[in-house]
Amino acid sequence: MSLQFRLAQDSDYPRLEELVIQSFEPITWTKTAGQEYGPFNGHDWREWWQFRFQKVFETQTVLVGEAGGEIVAMASGTLDDVLPEQSADQRSLRLC
Repeated sequence: MSLQFRLAQDSDYPRLEELVIQSFEPITWTKTAGQEYGPFNGHDWREWWQFRFQKVFETQTVLVGEAGGEIVAMASGTLDDVLPEQSADQRSLRLC
């Protein structure tokens, strides 16, 4: 079964947040530290990941991977202007 990618929509947020938290739960140091030392500033590891994912969703480009009509993957990132003082034409020439 192949993955189909598209830009995320606001309606994808709940499923993507669930997917990210489930994926990182086994490996996040914040869960281990929270179990050992208690919540960070009154928030458990899951709340920290919710805050973190909310910021990602608001500030980054998020791609959704679907298989069989279900969301099964995501990727996020930003594209920074390397040389913001140059015009768009100059940047596109440099990237070619």
